[in-house]
Amino acid sequence: MEPKRIEEARQLLDKFRNGRISPEEEILLYRWFHQYRSDISVDSFDSELAALEERLGDQLETYVQGSIRRQRRVAPAWYWAAASVVLAFVAVALYFVAGPYVSAEKLVQHDHAPGGNKAVLVLENGRQVPLGDGYEGNIINHNNYEIRQTADSGLVYQIGKTSDAKYTNDGDAPSPTNTLLTPRGGQYKLTLPDGTLVWLNSDSRITYPVRFDDVREVTVVGEAYFDVTRDENRPFRVHVGEQLVEVLGTEFNVNAYPGGRSTKTVLVSGSVNVSLARNPAGKVTLKPGEFAQVEPDVPNVIGRGNADLAKATAWRNGDFYFDGETLPEIMDVIARWYDVEVVYQTDLANKGTFGGMISRSRKLSAVLQMLESTGKIKFKITEKEVVVMD
Repeated sequence: MEPKRIEEARQLLDKFRNGRISPEEEILLYRWFHQYRSDISVDSFDSELAALEERLGDQLETYVQGSIRRQRRVAPAWYWAAASVVLAFVAVALYFVAGPYVSAEKLVQHDHAPGGNKAVLVLENGRQVPLGDGYEGNIINHNNYEIRQTADSGLVYQIGKTSDAKYTNDGDAPSPTNTLLTPRGGQYKLTLPDGTLVWLNSDSRITYPVRFDDVREVTVVGEAYFDVTRDENRPFRVHVGEQLVEVLGTEFNVNAYPGGRSTKTVLVSGSVNVSLARNPAGKVTLKPGEFAQVEPDVPNVIGRGNADLAKATAWRNGDFYFDGETLPEIMDVIARWYDVEVVYQTDLANKGTFGGMISRSRKLSAVLQMLESTGKIKFKITEKEVVVMD
């Protein structure tokens, strides 16, 4: 590689470290790495680039094979330069060697911004309250509860001035029920009356009482991440798809989008009991790092296994994380976040699976360019659609 190209590569590494790299430059960095690995004149590289090849070649090859691993350790300066290439490599899609450089011209003509913090609160009387960035203040001030929206905490329920006020008592009138809806292209954070935190993904909804009784009970459609306030005397139950999830206090993710998809619970910390919605008597108890899954074609069986926590919680941390998904599975996720429809003009039989990681804050064209870099698929963006082509 010529000295000029080496300097260009260094500049790309620096841009990636500082978060200033463009989608086109990420693809160029990815292609540079493969050119570098196959270049017979490796001796012409300076010591830092040679060290990158020698020390991380095997690890990067593992990424090509399809594994995405995170390393957390103190390392010398050369490692961070190498890690930048690893991150770029993961970001650009990854289980395949890149094909020719992708032109972004067709993609950016009708680009779409990423989703953001937006939702609708539906009160018991049917009144709908829009929520999102730029909205702040009290929504309802009642005798014994308050609903407000804050810039940092999303939708917050403040119930009474004592710990007992958040629960109903014998003789109390039934608690009002509210529903929080996120549209396609939306996400939102909710603090329930007991202090439990909920992050709601796009195209999802959660229904809950304004004040809990002896059992804290909510219903979810779509995807949500819970950080449940511990209460030994009042279990917390989530009705989601084909599952009933019961906890005392823990963190977990539930996913049950409609349309014949599976229902999946992933436990991050603590302990949860998962049973079938149709048969609460039979249950499995998960340990941290495990999942429970019910498939639509086998609704009477709970599958159990080890979960990829980084993958399950990536959306909550602001990332897309794919690992062995088919193109339709990936496009379902992309369509919900960017609020687009997907039209297929290609045979999907031989496309295989894809994997990789990229921020959900990137524009639609950036995500599609990463997939295009595999050389297996192309896209065209219109005002409301993404067309998938050969």
